[in-house]
Amino acid sequence: RQALTVQHDPPARQAFFDEAAELTHVSLMLDDALRVAEGRAKWLLSDDLDEKTQAVEYIAGKAPNPMQRAVAERAVELLLAAQRANRYDLAERFLKVAEDSARFSGVKETIDRVVFAKKQLQGVLLQRSRVTQAKAKLQSAPDDPEANFLVGRSLCLVDGAWATGLPHLAKGNDEKWKALA
Repeated sequence: RQALTVQHDPPARQAFFDEAAELTHVSLMLDDALRVAEGRAKWLLSDDLDEKTQAVEYIAGKAPNPMQRAVAERAVELLLAAQRANRYDLAERFLKVAEDSARFSGVKETIDRVVFAKKQLQGVLLQRSRVTQAKAKLQSAPDDPEANFLVGRSLCLVDGAWATGLPHLAKGNDEKWKALA
């Protein structure tokens, strides 16, 4: 709260946020640590997900077993947020925390949720890899039907860039999508 009262003194605000982060980390208060991370990101113009990653990783490394389930659950939520933001580097870090914390918790439902999230992330990463390869192929073969389909579908369905994606789908190898384009 004090960090919010020193609006015209950025160094003081930084100091208050640093102190709040340290207190929440030392006391293993995950929800409060995440709120501090959000505040730091907003007021200090830092990366919200990066701040949260650091907080979750620190607390996961120190939390006793009874807290590990909650850490795993929050890490999965943050993994999904990182995916939505196309921050796959952070999604993988959240996955690591979720896996470790779920294993330490020993709670089957939590472990199963993490396994499901891992499979989803692996699928997304595989699809991104295929799209990246297809984009590279289009550099040398702009009319390649398979590459056009993969790139077009990704542009439309993942990025929401329909105007850019539809011409690729029109050149693609899937007749249904081709007809719709």
